[in-house]
Amino acid sequence: MCTAVGLIEGDDVTYGTLRCEQDFFKTGLYVGEMAGAVPHGGGTMAWENGWTYTGDWRSGSRHGRGELIGGLSIYRGDFADDRFNGQGTEITTDGQTYTGTFVDGSRSGPGVLTWAVGSSSQEPLTGAVRLEGEFSMQGATRGVLTWADGRTFEGTFEGLSPMPVQGTLTDAEGARYVEFDRDRWEFVEVAPPPPPAPTPPPPCGG
Repeated sequence: MCTAVGLIEGDDVTYGTLRCEQDFFKTGLYVGEMAGAVPHGGGTMAWENGWTYTGDWRSGSRHGRGELIGGLSIYRGDFADDRFNGQGTEITTDGQTYTGTFVDGSRSGPGVLTWAVGSSSQEPLTGAVRLEGEFSMQGATRGVLTWADGRTFEGTFEGLSPMPVQGTLTDAEGARYVEFDRDRWEFVEVAPPPPPAPTPPPPCGG
């Protein structure tokens, strides 16, 4: 719910200041274009909890392109119905940067996750600098992980960390099919999965 503080009426757009009450963000002060007494068009909202959003609005919701700063991250990209939706970049205070697809506020689809040098300290991610692949609401699912020393791992992942599960590790010993053993906290070599069975030829007609 918003209350007008100051308005400038134009031929096609109303510009001014609103004071808005929202459940999560609490009280916010909006400056920009509006329709009726809600943000609509381009504008900036600054909330009393320190969060700010600058960008496009539609009928009171963040919708279009914009930048949201607050909590532990900065997001720049597409919004729909107040959520990250589409293409965008999220930068977190722990040194991670994700650029890719978002769906309903979560990383989902193709994307690239990078770490600032020295920010990835949990094994086996110590020294990791880049992960390119597919992401879901639960984290990365499949992709290629690269370390600063040149090692690569191509395979499956789980969790938000994200933790390698099984795939091909290429290092000074060459390419090896491995899985990450969480009891030993290291990669161990395992037998690769069997190749898929050949597709049988279609039956002959006649």
